[in-house]
Amino acid sequence: MSLAWMMNKYDFIIPIPGSRKLERLKSNYEAGNIELSQEEIKTIDDKLNSMEFNIFGGH
Repeated sequence: MSLAWMMNKYDFIIPIPGSRKLERLKSNYEAGNIELSQEEIKTIDDKLNSMEFNIFGGH
């Protein structure tokens, strides 16, 4: 879902996920078939913006 969210959020972003297992490769491929509305993207963004993350090397 996170891959689909990123692909739907911006037209100019092309994520390149790594994959070692065939099932992950299939899942990554299927993310391209998920269409999210602007409202769904905003809901995800709002939820993420309200969460605290400990990111290694991040801000």
